[in-house]
Amino acid sequence: SMWSFSKWLLISGIGYFAARKVDEILAGRVGGADGMGVYTVGADIGQLPTAEIGPPINRTLLPTLSTLHDEPERMRSAVLKTVGVVSTLTLPLGVGMAFVAEPVALLLLGEKWRAAIPFIAIFAIGGAIRVSVGALSTYLMVLGDSKFLAHATWIEFVAFLVAAAILTPLYGLIGLAEARLLSSCVNWLIFVIAATRKNKIRYRDLGGVLWRPLLGILAMAIVLSIFLF
Repeated sequence: SMWSFSKWLLISGIGYFAARKVDEILAGRVGGADGMGVYTVGADIGQLPTAEIGPPINRTLLPTLSTLHDEPERMRSAVLKTVGVVSTLTLPLGVGMAFVAEPVALLLLGEKWRAAIPFIAIFAIGGAIRVSVGALSTYLMVLGDSKFLAHATWIEFVAFLVAAAILTPLYGLIGLAEARLLSSCVNWLIFVIAATRKNKIRYRDLGGVLWRPLLGILAMAIVLSIFLF
């Protein structure tokens, strides 16, 4: 029913909001006002490139899949193509941003914001990982599996809390950011497993659209390592 579908979307939305805001609250508790400022600015800049590219592309997938609801093969093909395009654009961009976090921070913010550099790097990678599977989330929503989306969101949130409880006492704000990165990896893994088990998208199919961006990441990492280090 419509209420059942909407109910789970609401629960998912609450979990999504919590997962995006609790770390900022914790950053204020751990690092004070200055620490929270460095954390949030680093997070915003780190995620900016992928956030401006990936979500708009993923949003265009929703009406396309809605028209293909009775053509499952074409739906899967559209999803895989979107995953491939978004991953090709965002994964190398996120990793590249992590490599150049220092000059980006110094150019945009100045020397006094040097402490934001590791946060820019961590959130650049985490943002790229999250955005790369956005098409799989849209696919599951079109198929009416809003209950799974809610479960996935709250599993990610719990994974963040567990990782933060372990890493923050050890590494402070850096540990908190690393907890966000780990929760993004959990989110990626959840949606990949769900897509392959629930909807007949094979691991081989995903590998077929992901090997190019992964190869691009490797090539970029080698080149940037040579020139920057």
